[in-house]
Amino acid sequence: MGLVGRLFGRSFRKSVAQDTNVREQLDDMEDYRPMFTYWVTTVQILVLFISIVCYGFGPFGIDMQTRSGQVLVTSLSLQQVDYMEPANFWFGPRANDLIHLGAKFAPCMRVDTKIKKEIDKIQAKERETACCIRNDDSGCVQSSQADCSLRGLRPTKTISTWKKWTMGDAGPGGRISGSVCGLDPNECSPVRMAG
Repeated sequence: MGLVGRLFGRSFRKSVAQDTNVREQLDDMEDYRPMFTYWVTTVQILVLFISIVCYGFGPFGIDMQTRSGQVLVTSLSLQQVDYMEPANFWFGPRANDLIHLGAKFAPCMRVDTKIKKEIDKIQAKERETACCIRNDDSGCVQSSQADCSLRGLRPTKTISTWKKWTMGDAGPGGRISGSVCGLDPNECSPVRMAG
């Protein structure tokens, strides 16, 4: 009889409790330990420690935290950028690190219409990018025409040339869906890649 049974005043039937055959069977039974549960718990604790050693702790709390850093932008210069990330109220790794470790993330498991629309917008914007090549061959970056120096504006003053395949100036095999910086051997192979 367990603690809850004693708390609620439950008891075995007298006939069962006093039967010597039943009592002998209960005494002879082996206690089986939940070895699989112990093993799984040990593995989970090891993964937790390894992930904290590899990735570190994320921000602690229940709100959004601002994270900032310097990134290389299309002009091939460093720029300070900030983004918001959710805090972890269990005092553990960041949400991104948990997803890298294999945690389930709802937008990855099912199609969400709002996220799908945002992805479609990003893909449409990405289709309008091409290779932006520094005129001094110091670098090459994938960017939109607005983020790259315009060709023919003032040839002596521009620092970059934007190269996109068109019907008149098609890529290999007549393709017009490029160029892709770093993958177009005619444009970007001799220069340094950025991004």
